[in-house]
Amino acid sequence: MVFTPHMLVGAAIGSQLDNIWLAFLLSLIGHYLVDMIPHWEYKAAVIKRPIHVVWLLTDGLLGFSIILFLLWGQLFPLNYKTLVITGSVFLAQLPDLILFLELNFKTKWTRLLNRMHHRIHNDKEPSFLKALPGLAIVVSISILIILWG
Repeated sequence: MVFTPHMLVGAAIGSQLDNIWLAFLLSLIGHYLVDMIPHWEYKAAVIKRPIHVVWLLTDGLLGFSIILFLLWGQLFPLNYKTLVITGSVFLAQLPDLILFLELNFKTKWTRLLNRMHHRIHNDKEPSFLKALPGLAIVVSISILIILWG
């Protein structure tokens, strides 16, 4: 799945919990749960062209902007809750970051984690339009959790 839904899942979890370790654990598990949904992914995990960098940065900035907009009051001024939310967002992205490292830098220490990620990951990859409802549901539920918290 693309960055933004994973980021929002982590933000939703982090915004609701004060126990940092539970928030971090659930954000990591949340990544794998979201990956079980059939979804579309851009093939920019391996950077071969400059446009891949643009896609990755745009997606990351979109997620970051939505989180800042929705959670500004909890994130600033900097406090313990800021750490819980930002850590949760990071851990919700961690499995894809580890995959990115292996694919682009041939890191050997990440192989075991990536094998586990691949086994959990849904292999059915519909077109972007067919995957849009699942993406919209994940994003909508995450935003509702953030807003109602």
